Amino acid sequence: MARKKVVLVIVEGPTDEDALGISLKQYFDKFSKNVLVEVMHCDITTEWSGYPHNIREKITDVVKRNAQKNKYQKEHYSQIIHIVDTDGAFIDEEYVIEDRSVEKVNYSLTSIICKDRKDIVNRNIQKSDNLKSLLSIKTIWSIIPYKVYYMSCNMDHVLHNIQNSTDEEKEYNAHIFAKKYKNDLIGFLNYISESVFTVKGTYKETWDYIQREVNSLNRHTNLQLCFEEEENS
Repeated sequence: MARKKVVLVIVEGPTDEDALGISLKQYFDKFSKNVLVEVMHCDITTEWSGYPHNIREKITDVVKRNAQKNKYQKEHYSQIIHIVDTDGAFIDEEYVIEDRSVEKVNYSLTSIICKDRKDIVNRNIQKSDNLKSLLSIKTIWSIIPYKVYYMSCNMDHVLHNIQNSTDEEKEYNAHIFAKKYKNDLIGFLNYISESVFTVKGTYKETWDYIQREVNSLNRHTNLQLCFEEEENS
């Protein structure tokens, strides 16, 4: 019996998989597709010395490792869905505020407060440049369709309206979210696609929007586009 085509979902952390994994698998199962989630345990747009000239290679390495682990070839993959946090990466540096008394980066709807302003400014330059590069990529490993979608300013912000969750809160909220929609795929799709945080428009339009002003600090996502495209394919 032929294997199902594979949808590979790349996420930053394990709680991202915990929150979305079940619903994604239920959704793509309707189209006889198998979902695999690759957890990076980091932000690939700011780690690994990744820059626009080699970010495609970094993503390709992730896909190849997944294929090797699961004994797949590139022909087995139908698409790659890459979900990233924006982390305020596109804001002007004037909105990055230094406060030597804070222990960790703190996000608000209008600013980033941090201990080392220069470090965050440089991080934002690297991250925004890499995201712009990823937007130009149509395929990975020569033939696998690829698109990157955002959660702003991070996944907890979109799913739970909390910007600065602790690790314990992330884990707890992810399990609550997954449990809520475990048997309610329609509810999940409506939540992602029809909420106040859903950015409507084309792929390009939604990415243009998140790059303006302080939008990358605000509560937005364009993840619904991956479902719309599947329905229309």
